[in-house]
Amino acid sequence: MSELKAKSEESTEASNKLIQASLLNSSVHCSYYACVQLMLHLLRTHFGKTELEVTKEGFAGAKTENGYHNWLINLIVVEFVKLNKTEASKFNSIINGLKAVRAKADYQNIKLNPNEALKACQTSERAKSLLLNIFQS
Repeated sequence: MSELKAKSEESTEASNKLIQASLLNSSVHCSYYACVQLMLHLLRTHFGKTELEVTKEGFAGAKTENGYHNWLINLIVVEFVKLNKTEASKFNSIINGLKAVRAKADYQNIKLNPNEALKACQTSERAKSLLLNIFQS
């Protein structure tokens, strides 16, 4: 298993433990990053990109697509569409919704409620499941 896939699993575990400890905003952060780490894992394993390629493409993509995460999500969605348009659309909606909740949890002057954190964790699991069902890692 790659370190990024292991980090993704660790982030999911952390999210669950943070929910149990009522550290809800941080839980949402971990739920989202579990998906980011899995997407980065897939760039290396499924798409065969090297560390240097990911670094260079990510740097350029961050400039042209208004942020590193936008570049990463868009790249994955484009490849997803080639294999299954319906699932690609689902994934795009799920990951961007989770991204919005993560931004709310990280940057807004609010505390999320337990249902929001739990939903984010479940949403992360759905996104990761879609990724793993379409892309072999």
